Amino acid sequence: MEQRPRARRYSQAVRLIPRASTLAVFAILAASLWSPGATAVAQAPERSVLRQLYGDLAFEVRTKGQGSVLMGVADARTSLAFTLLAIDLRKWSDSASRVLAARPPRKGGYVKWEAVVAGPGTAAGSMSLARTINPTDTSIILLVTDTAFRGVRTALSMDEARALTAAMKRAAMASLPTTVPPMTKAPPATKAPPKKPPPPSKGPLRD
Repeated sequence: MEQRPRARRYSQAVRLIPRASTLAVFAILAASLWSPGATAVAQAPERSVLRQLYGDLAFEVRTKGQGSVLMGVADARTSLAFTLLAIDLRKWSDSASRVLAARPPRKGGYVKWEAVVAGPGTAAGSMSLARTINPTDTSIILLVTDTAFRGVRTALSMDEARALTAAMKRAAMASLPTTVPPMTKAPPATKAPPKKPPPPSKGPLRD
C-alpha cells in the first residue's frame, strides 16, 4: 500500500562529474539566476548560501531578504529559477530527513515516501524528493519544477540525498530573518490618587 507523508511548505558526498561538464552546468545556472525574469523578482541584495552539485543537477541558493530564497537548479540542458520561503525550505528538509530515515517494509512489500516544497502563490516552483522501495529495486528521485512547469530530475544515492537535505537546511537557516523588532516602551505608570480619610464619627445624641 502506498504511503506518502507530505510536507508543504527539500560531507559533501556528491557524484563526481568531469570538470568541463561541471563548469558548463554552473554557467547555465548562473545565466538563469541573472536573467531579467529572475532578477526582476529579487529586489533585496542577494548572497549565495549554497552552490553544489547533487546527482546530475547543479544547485545554487541565494538569500533574498525578508525570509525568502532564490532557488536555481540546472542540468546540462535546462535551468530553472524560482522563489521559496526559507521557513518552508527548512520544514521540507526536516520532512525529507524523515523520508530517508523511514524503515523499509517487510520483505516483498512496496512503499513510497515523498516530501514536497512549493513556492508562494498559485503558480510556483516546487521540489520533490521521493523514496520508493519495491521487491526488486530501491530508488531516490529528486524532481524540481519551475513556474512554467518545466522540470529537471536526478537519481540520488542515500549519501547524496542526506547531504542535499542537510545543505538545504543550512541554506534555509542562513536566510531566515535574524533581527528582532525593538520592543515598544510601556507607558509610565500613573500614581493612584490618595485615599480620602474617613469622616469623623458622630458622638451619641443628647436630650
